[in-house]
Amino acid sequence: MPDNEAPKRPTEGAEEGFAQAWPEEFEKWWKPLLQTDGQWDEEKIKNELHDLVFAFTQISIVYCHVTAGNLSKGNYFAGTITRMFDDQMAKSYEDGHNDGHDEGYEEGREEGRKEKADEMDDNDYS
Repeated sequence: MPDNEAPKRPTEGAEEGFAQAWPEEFEKWWKPLLQTDGQWDEEKIKNELHDLVFAFTQISIVYCHVTAGNLSKGNYFAGTITRMFDDQMAKSYEDGHNDGHDEGYEEGREEGRKEKADEMDDNDYS
């Protein structure tokens, strides 16, 4: 990797990998899980769909929370959510830093005025 190139996040490229792997994963994993004796098993399908709906519901709540309400569906790739979260954290940090800097500046100016006034009071110019 060149020195000026950032390392990839673990989630980068997952979108393409998921789409390419899906047919094989379905045959290898899901089909046997959803069938009994080579026939589709309605009860197994219902159970898996129940779990899927539960997961999507819970994931949606978390996605909505960590993206400040911007993304609320459970079917986003993790990289989308983590990038939005990282961007929001960076912005929050920057906003907080700027607010703190501005407040510190004003406090420093006010403190400086008080010190100057005290200094002038300490000096007897009469």
